[in-house]
Amino acid sequence: MPFVASQPRPSLSESTSRKCVEFADRELQSEAMAASLAFMADVLRGDRVISAFSHVLVFHGGSGTGKTALSHRLENWILGGVTDDFWGPPPPIGNVVTARWDLNSSQGDVDIISLLLSFRAALPPIPGGWKFFDMALLSYFNAVRPGESLDLTSANENQRAVLSGAFDAIANDVGFHLDLGVGIAAHAIKTVVAMARKKLTERQMHRYHDLGAIIDRCGTDVSNASPSPEVAAAVLEVANQQLSEIPDPSQRPLVVVFVDHFERLQTDDRRLGEIAINQLVAALPQCLFVVTGRNHLDWADPARVFLPHWGPKTWPHLVEGFSGSNPRQHRLSMLGEKDTEWLLRRRAIRQGFHLSDTTVKSLVRRTGGWPVHIDAICTLAAGLSQGTGAEVSAQDLDRPLEEVVRRVLENLTENQARAFHGACLLPYFDVPLASAVAGVSEADVECMIRRAIIETNTDPRWPYRVHDAVRAIIRTAPATVAGGWTVNDWKAAAHRGLTYVQDQFEETDASDDELKVIALAGLAVTIAAEHGIWEEWLSTRVVSRAPVEALAPLVPRSSTHPET
Repeated sequence: MPFVASQPRPSLSESTSRKCVEFADRELQSEAMAASLAFMADVLRGDRVISAFSHVLVFHGGSGTGKTALSHRLENWILGGVTDDFWGPPPPIGNVVTARWDLNSSQGDVDIISLLLSFRAALPPIPGGWKFFDMALLSYFNAVRPGESLDLTSANENQRAVLSGAFDAIANDVGFHLDLGVGIAAHAIKTVVAMARKKLTERQMHRYHDLGAIIDRCGTDVSNASPSPEVAAAVLEVANQQLSEIPDPSQRPLVVVFVDHFERLQTDDRRLGEIAINQLVAALPQCLFVVTGRNHLDWADPARVFLPHWGPKTWPHLVEGFSGSNPRQHRLSMLGEKDTEWLLRRRAIRQGFHLSDTTVKSLVRRTGGWPVHIDAICTLAAGLSQGTGAEVSAQDLDRPLEEVVRRVLENLTENQARAFHGACLLPYFDVPLASAVAGVSEADVECMIRRAIIETNTDPRWPYRVHDAVRAIIRTAPATVAGGWTVNDWKAAAHRGLTYVQDQFEETDASDDELKVIALAGLAVTIAAEHGIWEEWLSTRVVSRAPVEALAPLVPRSSTHPET
């Protein structure tokens, strides 16, 4: 072991899909990614020995600087999925696989189980399988979710296929049949792990000497408690050891974990989510973690003593002002003038409007390279031209972001503008949810998504979201704007949202879809907390039905309503 230390969502239209994925060059970021990938490939395959953690790459910048777009583009690029030639071919490193930890819905904490399952789903088949890691993972799940079944039907498609195969392999190995169609009951998990442990030879148990301790600890002090990051890290250390023991170094998969919206963990004074991530990352020194967020990652700061792994000797590449080769902290500034001009012209071609050279120059100055402002301007221009290729003047577009957003509203029908307000009420949404909140038809919502400032959300259950900067503009706008709402209108819409979510919650609960029940519970509490309202079913059903440790990462830390 080199180092030991403590896809695509359905779109409503081609134009909407193209608008959401447009991306400016960011060549320096691609070079940083390639360098980090090559470095970690050498570590993983035994060509480089390191004495400190060097497996985190950070891109940070202000709101709307394109961090999420960069994160997704980097992932697509290293997997060979980028078709343009701005960055050239992907780095020539074989057997690269990726996982994604999206923290956008976090309120300062993390769902450790979901992170572990996402990592497991990324792992490719290896000779002999990942049975040691799977035994540890199963034991941990059984401990932190006592009495629950591991519902494979509620995971995403990739996780379903991978986890079904992994669990089935362990069960077959010990001669135990599992009905994976309905999930794995808690008692079955415990039985299978015990049988697999008994079947292991003394030599195997000695080699994975921590495995027995993990299984034993998961059966005692972790049970009925909050998920333990320490035990979760020990589970991942088993995976790290299995990576090291793949006989042919060239066949060891290089796992790249993309961690997006990291700032969500830095707003909670307790930093519990960040502490957990710190431990999980440290457990996998042979994997590359690509972190995007608003702030630089200060794990190398000597003052961060409450982190399990901290300080400049532990994270030398994260030291602020690091002057060595291959720095790992990169600030994302606004787009440069050339990139902004390129993006405006590219969007004009794709969305069917024309900008004169003079207009382009004025918009470059106006936006200052802020991607959110550029996106809003292009959305407005597309609406004004109706996709005909007509020229749109600087007089219409050269405005502050607040005015551009309100002009976009004016370009919508009354019901579409109401639908956009409904979308801005929600942290994320799908068409039926936004329809229920806004009190308009689903057709109005679908048209709004094509014509308003909408982004993609990584959760396929709710595939859309509005950027926080745009949400804030709409939610503080007066009722006199197109489709505008009063304070009471916002509260009434929030209650409509809770009614819809309650119906979904009860329907999902009846089908035993455990993960979706938790997700719906988190959405309901978030809506209530953000709008200072409360409904009785939140007390009688949500609080009693959704485990607190699973719900905590999904809900706000504070509310203006005393019961929330």
